[in-house]
Amino acid sequence: MTRVTILCSGLAVVLLSSLAADRPAPAPMAGASIAELQKARADVATEGLQLAEQRYKAGFTGQGEAVPWVRRLAEARLAKARAE
Repeated sequence: MTRVTILCSGLAVVLLSSLAADRPAPAPMAGASIAELQKARADVATEGLQLAEQRYKAGFTGQGEAVPWVRRLAEARLAKARAE
């Protein structure tokens, strides 16, 4: 039973990692506006947080992995709000 659990857990990590690796994050063009860069920053932070939450739900990490992504997302949103 333990081997099955470990095997399933390993497959889940590979699946989650491969889903994220299949599509690169879209990079803003050179000379992009500040608003576009801030949106890209928030998008990356949102995706990082989602992946960290998936890893936590799969039982591979603790909540501590999501904390830096929450902070990055909050900082990106704050920077966007200040610019407006």
